[in-house]
Amino acid sequence: MNAYDAANHTWITCEVKSAHAETGSNVSRTGIGGSRAEVEISTKGCGSLLLRQGITQANSKRVATTLEESGKVEIEVGSGSYAIRSVLAVINRLPTAYGFRSA
Repeated sequence: MNAYDAANHTWITCEVKSAHAETGSNVSRTGIGGSRAEVEISTKGCGSLLLRQGITQANSKRVATTLEESGKVEIEVGSGSYAIRSVLAVINRLPTAYGFRSA
């Protein structure tokens, strides 16, 4: 899904309810992992999304604040993960967001 999403994006228009700067983590099959900055976006009508691209520890809070203050925005999402977002919710995964702009 990650490879498909990376190559196939869709823009959706959403009303941002909240956005929170977080630190996510990943672990490989060999047990090696790391942490990364991310912003979880909660929207009205589009569900929750996870923005990682371009997010750093230094800018994550600023990006979250910008999203919250923007109200309605266009969000670039991975087409595959967004299409199956209800299935992803069952396994506690969020669709991938790649960017946003004013609507």
